[in-house]
Amino acid sequence: MLATAIDGDIQRELLVRVRGTHALKSWRLRIPRHTSFSGVPHASGTIEQLFIASGAVRAELEDAASDLAAGDLLSFAADLPHAYITADEPVDIHVLLATPSR
Repeated sequence: MLATAIDGDIQRELLVRVRGTHALKSWRLRIPRHTSFSGVPHASGTIEQLFIASGAVRAELEDAASDLAAGDLLSFAADLPHAYITADEPVDIHVLLATPSR
């Protein structure tokens, strides 16, 4: 484990970091039920991929929303505001961030 952060009951765990033409970060994100979590916009050109390991979550992007359940994968431009909202169950998400190296 490289890093763990806790925001209230939300837990983020950095699993791996790789540098090359893109900087890759793999995170485990665990969000309790009935919780809203706002993602900070990342550097320009960053792509974020969410793989839902368990539970369900609503991913709100600047102009769209997606309801995701276990086994779903969502990829989006993460340099814009985004948020995750859980309902009646907690969610466990594997997050992969790909940021262009400068």
